[in-house]
Amino acid sequence: MEPKRLPRSLEDYPTRLDLNGSTFLIRMPQKSQLIADEAEAEEEKFQSSMLQSEPFLMPTAETRTRRSHAIITSAYRKMRSLLRAAPATPLPPQTIDWVPTLIAALAICGVLSGISLLVPPFIDWDSANGFLAWRGTLRGAVNSGITPDYANIARDTTSFLTAWSPGQYLVPGAISLLGVPLGVAMTLTVALGLVASLLGWVMVVRAFAPRTSLGILIVMLVGLFHYSTHSFSTYHGGEILLQAATPWLVLAGCRVPEMDAIPAAVLAAGVVFLAFMAKLTGLIVGAAALVAGSWMFLTLSRRITRGMIGGAFGALGTLALLYVAFLWRGGNPSASVAPWSLPFRDIAFACLVPWVAGISWSDPIGLIFFRNGFSYVPTAFLALILPFATLVIGLVLFWRPRTTSEKKLKLFSMFFYGIVTVVFILLYMHGSAISFEERHFRSVGTLLFVCALTSALTGQLPRWSRGLFLALSVLMALYGVASFSYHEFTTARGRSLDRSSWTNQRIYDAAALDFTREVYAHERRAAVFVLPSYQLAVTLPVDARILVIDLNYEGDQLRLTRGYAGRVPGHLVVLMPNREAETSWSNKLLSSFTDYPRNSWESKSFANITVFSQ
Repeated sequence: MEPKRLPRSLEDYPTRLDLNGSTFLIRMPQKSQLIADEAEAEEEKFQSSMLQSEPFLMPTAETRTRRSHAIITSAYRKMRSLLRAAPATPLPPQTIDWVPTLIAALAICGVLSGISLLVPPFIDWDSANGFLAWRGTLRGAVNSGITPDYANIARDTTSFLTAWSPGQYLVPGAISLLGVPLGVAMTLTVALGLVASLLGWVMVVRAFAPRTSLGILIVMLVGLFHYSTHSFSTYHGGEILLQAATPWLVLAGCRVPEMDAIPAAVLAAGVVFLAFMAKLTGLIVGAAALVAGSWMFLTLSRRITRGMIGGAFGALGTLALLYVAFLWRGGNPSASVAPWSLPFRDIAFACLVPWVAGISWSDPIGLIFFRNGFSYVPTAFLALILPFATLVIGLVLFWRPRTTSEKKLKLFSMFFYGIVTVVFILLYMHGSAISFEERHFRSVGTLLFVCALTSALTGQLPRWSRGLFLALSVLMALYGVASFSYHEFTTARGRSLDRSSWTNQRIYDAAALDFTREVYAHERRAAVFVLPSYQLAVTLPVDARILVIDLNYEGDQLRLTRGYAGRVPGHLVVLMPNREAETSWSNKLLSSFTDYPRNSWESKSFANITVFSQ
């Protein structure tokens, strides 16, 4: 039988005792004095007894060590008995005052939501594709887009959507079934997601570093960073849903190892499913949270628990079901489009961006220096984010946690960062089609920001580093407010609002859309409508037969070479922006409908859009 490990120092004894349902704090000086006094008396007795029994023999080092351990243990037990007998005032549990944090969270979400309801959001390209699947779902084809067939446009064909998670359209779609316009439903989705995110991060603070000031500061900063405010001006469903889920995934990942096998399996299965419904990248985030939680527990306790085993089975089982039901049915951005390689700049991107993604540091850099975006990682971009990334790395790595809970937070964050970064490095090396955007690292970035902010408020590191970090964080929050305000002001002055869906459109002409709706009212499903953007699909009734050909998208340009055969009973209506109607793309698009004579098209020009019909 393995001997029980003896305590080596006073640090091995807890400074917090739970006696009769109350919590008492034993400060280290008090504990040291109590044990030292008792140990001195015991040592005198020990020396006296040794001299009386063996006056010519001195005790060995091993005897002295074991006797010292026995003395300290005896003294500590007596100290516990004294605490039980003596009247003491229990310490109030460390917690967070929820009133100011709730007020701050609701105030931020309320103001942003109110403005977004008055000036409705645009729809991101990814989410616009998702709403095509929502149209198909309402028509009976679950998670599928319904479009006219290439071989004969008089027939429809369905395609199961696997490139994006269904959560981005299911949540606002379900809200729209209550009778509100889709734009209002999107704003409510973002508002609920931001509230869930802010309260979730407060719960993380409450679990690891319970300070009201820290909770309020996180609510104010995270709620005003660009990625939070931008969601109210442009709906990118998967981003806000994953932002809402991330803190709860973190808490669940820490909880699983402490549970019994079956509850842990159920919770881990819920983590995987919730992460998947939020965003496909959420599968990486959810898996990383579960592995990091178990890794942290294993590091501190040196043992494998039933919760770890049950959680592993629950997560893997759910992942297998999702693969069979969803992932295997089509492609997604993680699929390889290039051979294996060793892209050093891509690897540097995956290593550095998580440290700055929590405050959207790379967003203004990309806006100023890389306005048109980039399909590769420029060295100049890495050079611009390196200084702030170094600052955050220093705050986290040199942070010396004062409590066990803070130590857990630091360990979990580092493991979480390592897992996510390694996965993305492998994906980039494998040649996946995942873009180089900070949004993919926002979950781990926000957690690292919470760690850095906790470190900055403890006062352990140099004042200049803490002050610089806090100043830059406040600056980025102001940037988020300014960016949102400017975007909403310019949108309100424009003429891109579609009142039927209560959304703003980047390609829009009210008169052209009214003309299109009139054709649908007379011909219903006998007509086919060719739209120039995926976002415009939400402006037409769900039963309208639509075909989207975005000439700015390379994939849609290639589709024109295949052509569309067949004729429809009603009119074929093609909407085209005026700037493209005057180019060669006009002829290419109209000629792609092979059974419609090129000279028989009728055109009607409006302010921004030209409508061709035949």
